[in-house]
Amino acid sequence: MGLMRIFFALAGDRNGAVSLETALIAPVLLSMSVGSYEASRIVARQSELQIASAEASSVALASEPTSPSRRATLKGILQTSTGLDQDHVAVDAAYRCGSTTQYATDATGCGTNLISSYVKITLRDTYTPVWTKFGIGNTVPLNVTRYVMIKQQTTASDAI
Repeated sequence: MGLMRIFFALAGDRNGAVSLETALIAPVLLSMSVGSYEASRIVARQSELQIASAEASSVALASEPTSPSRRATLKGILQTSTGLDQDHVAVDAAYRCGSTTQYATDATGCGTNLISSYVKITLRDTYTPVWTKFGIGNTVPLNVTRYVMIKQQTTASDAI
């Protein structure tokens, strides 16, 4: 009977209940806070890359990067604005032949079909969330690809 009396006395005691609840809930709240912070950083970096590609599109439309040197200048602008190195930024010529929906990298394969000249802007980055240090998850790849129509030609010989 003495053991039952001690058990009921402990069951009715509320001292330390807040400490116990805090010990159980605090790690969950901390994990949710860190997760929300990291997710917002991922979204913010992706948004930065998209904004940079939109600005590069405006520059491409204003200066028409029809030569390799002009595309290299546009690439340099992108590298500066995004903080990415040259391996993660690409500015290439692209073409559309006739009514195809695929882009070609060489205009000479189009023959006499109508060609539209584009500049292809590609930005690649990765984000490493803090939880990867604990063996949870992987780095998050961030990729932005944008095609900007530079001009429309009538033959492949007019292409950039």
